[in-house]
Amino acid sequence: MFNPTPAISRVALSDGRFCVVVDNILRDPSQWIAHAVARRADFSPEDSNYYPGPELRLDQGAQLAFAAFFSQYIRGQLGGRRTRSTMCRMSLVTRKPENLVPFQRIPHVDGGALPPGEGNFAMVLYLFKDERMGGTGFFRPRVGTEAISEMMARGRLMDSHAFSALIDSAPAYPTRSNQYFEKVAAVPAAFNRAVFYDGTLYHSGDILHPELLSADPEQGRLTVNAFFGVRLNAG
Repeated sequence: MFNPTPAISRVALSDGRFCVVVDNILRDPSQWIAHAVARRADFSPEDSNYYPGPELRLDQGAQLAFAAFFSQYIRGQLGGRRTRSTMCRMSLVTRKPENLVPFQRIPHVDGGALPPGEGNFAMVLYLFKDERMGGTGFFRPRVGTEAISEMMARGRLMDSHAFSALIDSAPAYPTRSNQYFEKVAAVPAAFNRAVFYDGTLYHSGDILHPELLSADPEQGRLTVNAFFGVRLNAG
């Protein structure tokens, strides 16, 4: 399933943190695209998150394989010592900017608050060849937690026009800095490239050309997204 000699590098983010980039991660990425095509009717929206497009949960075999790769090559680099849980799905970004809800227009973190010693790491694996559809952008807050919480609470009650005024941006995917978040890095998309990162870092798809998005797995922004609950190294 995986390339036995993966090309692994790091990309600096901010405050001494980094993400891990693995190029040519899969032996045969075309098999994964074929799987998405065969199962395209089974892609469906997830009510439990704000992903801007349909998703397909992967089976246990795939989840175990990604967990094993993560444990062997990635977990220790990011500061984890034991994997508690793994969840993987295929995803397609399809929503046009004018149809985004407010929380799809700002950077986000994965999951909720974590108890001490627990972490949440994530992966996105790009399975599309048109790199213009965008990689992953990383951000850091420019304001405190309270101000971000207030902005999000207000956003729940706003229509698109009012939210645009609040964040000073027309409807769009979050690809640039604003008064709430500073963009610190972007990892470009590349076919068969995976990016692993701390899910508590603010991030978003770096989608500068939404006109290219498609619901066709062979043409659209197809990715595998994985989430790893971990125990962190002491200290």
